[in-house]
Amino acid sequence: MTQDELNALEALEQSATPGPWRWYCPDRGHQDDLVVTDSPAYAGTSDDLHRDFVASTECRFDEIGSGNAAFIATIRNVVPALIAAARENAALRAALAQAQEALAPIVAGMEDDPDYGPTVRMSAISHENMTRARSVLDAILKVLRS
Repeated sequence: MTQDELNALEALEQSATPGPWRWYCPDRGHQDDLVVTDSPAYAGTSDDLHRDFVASTECRFDEIGSGNAAFIATIRNVVPALIAAARENAALRAALAQAQEALAPIVAGMEDDPDYGPTVRMSAISHENMTRARSVLDAILKVLRS
């Protein structure tokens, strides 16, 4: 997701009734499945018993209506963590891109000369370190390409 998409999703999440939300079915035979909030700010009172109401799904007399309500409630509860994970992933990818840019010229300078082995300008770097640097660069490129 782009940063703009994440920002839009976060704004949508923050404009919704606070969570956590849960699925609730007051009477299997006569009522729709409900999504309600357990946020203390929206707790029902004796004057307003349905203040915690968020949404309802059609009573279908099957598991689909309950599944829809449970899904809606669950998504509300996990979206903040999903947004945070997506932002963390974007930051990690940016850091890996910077590391890749820094390593690429170093690795390019460590190319083996077919006649003399490692080039003279990089002779202080052991073959083992060159292999490690190439390995790190390959791992970074793999993540960036995924």
